[in-house]
Amino acid sequence: MISLPLAKSGLLQQEMGLAGAFPDGETLKSTPGRGQDQCRVSFTISVRGGTMSRTYQNRCLRAARQTLLRGGVIAYPTEAVYGLGCLPEHGAAVARILALKRRPAGKKGLILVAASLSQVARYLEFDAVRDWRPILASWPGPVSWVFPATRALPPCLRGEDHSIAIRITALALLRTLCRTSGPLVSTSANPSGRISARSASQVRRYFASQPDYIYPGHIPGQAGPSELRCAISQRVLRPATGDGA
Repeated sequence: MISLPLAKSGLLQQEMGLAGAFPDGETLKSTPGRGQDQCRVSFTISVRGGTMSRTYQNRCLRAARQTLLRGGVIAYPTEAVYGLGCLPEHGAAVARILALKRRPAGKKGLILVAASLSQVARYLEFDAVRDWRPILASWPGPVSWVFPATRALPPCLRGEDHSIAIRITALALLRTLCRTSGPLVSTSANPSGRISARSASQVRRYFASQPDYIYPGHIPGQAGPSELRCAISQRVLRPATGDGA
């Protein structure tokens, strides 16, 4: 990984809309792509000492959104762990996430995080759910619900039972990112069988520079991924203290 002082990385900052966004002494780390990815630049932002300024937050959100719209993979803080994400229509990015997690495609469905139910409504078989009251009472919030999926859902996101997990997040960062970019594929940032990452530095230890962007931040909630429930039976499939997805 190449570490560049921000004063010497102006072209990259301008390209990603980051010029002037960082406090003095911050560092931007970048890695040139290889082979067919040679035009892709992976980078992370390291935040030192405290809360981001509003300008800094906006620049980070812009960088994350641009990465997503270009078909990239980001790592970002969720309610309980760091997640790996991309836009659901970018199949190559979904495949990269599964490869990073060392998870076979199509065995387990992924989670979509959204700012509102309307963002993901076309993916859900509404009539299959008899009682929506517990679901709506839990949203926005850290509970994910597994629904039967419609044919509109990209096949790479479905589990073996043609389902998809949905969470309407209350986390301000994710709500803003979903409003501006669309619903996000979300899965815990860890190789399968390993503890879920809870910091940007742990994401880098697991994956080095392979995510195209690592959003700086902290985890506001409990340790462990969010609770997972079945929308039809209402039963808990994974408690909030479970292992990484």
